[in-house]
Amino acid sequence: MQNIYDLPRLSGIYSIRNLVSGNRYIGSTSNIRRRIIEHRSQLQRSAHYNFILQRAWDKYGPTAFTVDVLVLCSTNDLIVYEQEYMDKYRPKYNLSTLAAGKIPTENTKQKAWNSRWGLTSPKERKEFMKHLRQVSEEKRELWCNEEYRRNIGEQSRQRWKTESYREKFSVGQRFSHGKFSVDDIIIIRRLYYIENMFICDIARRMMHDPTNIYNAIFTNYKYVDDGIDPEIKSKKLHGRNFTKVYDPRSAKFTAEFVEKVDQAIIQGKSRKDICSEFSVSTRYISKRKKIIQDENKNKN
Repeated sequence: MQNIYDLPRLSGIYSIRNLVSGNRYIGSTSNIRRRIIEHRSQLQRSAHYNFILQRAWDKYGPTAFTVDVLVLCSTNDLIVYEQEYMDKYRPKYNLSTLAAGKIPTENTKQKAWNSRWGLTSPKERKEFMKHLRQVSEEKRELWCNEEYRRNIGEQSRQRWKTESYREKFSVGQRFSHGKFSVDDIIIIRRLYYIENMFICDIARRMMHDPTNIYNAIFTNYKYVDDGIDPEIKSKKLHGRNFTKVYDPRSAKFTAEFVEKVDQAIIQGKSRKDICSEFSVSTRYISKRKKIIQDENKNKN
C-alpha cells in the first residue's frame, strides 16, 4: 500500500484494489486518509470486520494493495456516488452490493431485541423498560450518597487483601482487557534484554506504539514471570545501555534514532516524508524541532 499520508482529508469514494487479482473494495467516508488508516490498522492486526478483504490481505500481503480515490464529493452525495461505482466495478471484496449495506427492517430489529431480552409481547417490553428505569434511578440515588461510595471502596480494598480473592484473577484474566498477552510480554522483554533490540525496532516488529512497548518492559505487568536473569535486567537498567542510549526528553526512542530524525529535520525534509520514513507522529517532529531551536539559541 502506498504512502497513505498523500491521501486527501476530504470526503469522497475510495477503493482498495488488489494489484495481483484486480479485485476491489469500495467505500465512502467523510475523511479518506483517516478511513484508510483505520482499514490498514485493522488489517495488520487481523481484526478487520470484512473477512473477505482480510483473507485477501493475509494471502497477498500489504504490498499487493493500493488505494484509488475515485471521486471527491460532499457528504450528502456519498451514498449516491458509492452505489454508482459499485454498480460499475462490481467489487468482490464488499460484503453487500448496496452502498449503505444491508439495512435491517423494523421487524428484524424487533426480533433481535426480543431474542436478546427474552421478551415476546409489547406489555412485557413495557414492564421491562419501566423496571430498568427504576433500577437506574435507585443506583443514581445510591451513588449520590458519599457514605455509600466510601463503603464500596473500603469493601473493595478489604477483598483485595484476601489471598483467595486475588487468586481468582489469574494473569490471563488480568490481561483480557490489556494491550498485550502474557506471551507478548515475554517476547518483548526477551527481544529487549536478550537480543538487545531497541524499543523503536521492537515497536515496528510488534506493530505497537513505542510507549506501550516501554511500559510493557519497565512500568506495567511487573508480575509476569519472564524467566530472564535479574542480573541481566540490572545491568540493562543501571548500565550504559539504559542511561546513555535514551534521550531523556524522548525516552521512547534511542539516541541514534533521535539523531537521524534531527538530521532529517535540519536537512529541511517535510513532515510527511519524515513520518513515512521513521514511523513517528507529527507531534513528535514538532517537539524535536522546538528542542533543536532551543539548543541553537543557547549556542548563540
